Amino acid sequence: MTSRRPPVVVGEPVMFPRVSRVRSGKNTYQYLQLLETYRENGRVRQRLVANLGRVDLLGEKIDKLVRSLRRYCRDRFVVPGEIASRSCAVWGPIRVARHLWEEVGLGRAIARLCGSPRQKLDAAEAAFVLVANRLTDPTSEHGLARWLEHTYVCDGTGTRGTGVAARCRWWSAW
Repeated sequence: MTSRRPPVVVGEPVMFPRVSRVRSGKNTYQYLQLLETYRENGRVRQRLVANLGRVDLLGEKIDKLVRSLRRYCRDRFVVPGEIASRSCAVWGPIRVARHLWEEVGLGRAIARLCGSPRQKLDAAEAAFVLVANRLTDPTSEHGLARWLEHTYVCDGTGTRGTGVAARCRWWSAW
């Protein structure tokens, strides 16, 4: 625990923790205190609200105290064990595949050879989705729809929702 400067007082009193050091002979002890800043006659003052004890003896007691005080906080805060993700989109391998795709010029070549103003489907983008699927999670065309549900298919700038994955639902008909 490190000592920090108390927050700037603007209006209402503010509480903050502070570690004070006390020398006793050759030993130095650290005590965790809860202080409050307030204004009195136009000057900022501090008063001790609670002395929570020696830092080295508190151990898990301070964690239990913080957990019990959380319910009185206006702002909700969580601890690492309370955060979980049910799912997340994978997009790192797709960014690498997109970079290589553009570096080699496959998209431009396919667009030049297969492109048509009458065509509603972007052949180069469709080909990229198929190739990226085969590179990252080789499945059949039927597995492509499931793959697109959990994979972040992006354009060259990392923007999702461009190209085939956003405009065409041709993969779900397979």
